Amino acid sequence: GPRSKSRPAAAGDHRCCSAPHGLAPAAPCTISMHTSRGRSSEAAVAVPVSPANVAQELRHYLEDSGARVAVVEREVAARFAGLPLDELVVMDGLRASGQAPAPSTSTSTSKADDLCLMPYTSGSTGHPKGCMHTHATCLHNIAGSAMWKHVTGDAVALATAPFFHVTGLIHSFLATVYAGGTIVIQRRWDPLQAAALVERHRCTHWDN
Repeated sequence: GPRSKSRPAAAGDHRCCSAPHGLAPAAPCTISMHTSRGRSSEAAVAVPVSPANVAQELRHYLEDSGARVAVVEREVAARFAGLPLDELVVMDGLRASGQAPAPSTSTSTSKADDLCLMPYTSGSTGHPKGCMHTHATCLHNIAGSAMWKHVTGDAVALATAPFFHVTGLIHSFLATVYAGGTIVIQRRWDPLQAAALVERHRCTHWDN
């Protein structure tokens, strides 16, 4: 679990995880990558940020949100050096096992009005500000998006919008997960590659 005493993360101070990582109850978690790893039991708050953010921007998000755990890809891990974290989790080298994950044996204690997600504004008129979303507001948008666009378990969604933005996170990612569909992720936008992905995977939905 997270270290009990907060201290700045050192350049080489990280863990490489191949399984979902436990967080303290209600601990905000900065996610600086295009792949999210969920909590299995106690409530946590996700603070998705751009992988293009530099250290000074990341410091603002950490200090403003109170996030103490960062889940990142290796290529951006060095930017968190010296920042006030309890733990830096590097999700690297993960490979699909081909096996369904074991069902959780614990029950979530989250309530509908509990804080769930806090994406930040772009900061065009000042420092970026956190937008506080509860489980209820997130689920309302996720379920509404799936119903509005007729996303079902047979859907194959092309995801090109970044997952730190509500369009990519809610409409491309979570709405498809909610409906039990399939997501084709294009990490960086390229129109010719996008067309090839649509043709190859027979994509039925695309939000951009």
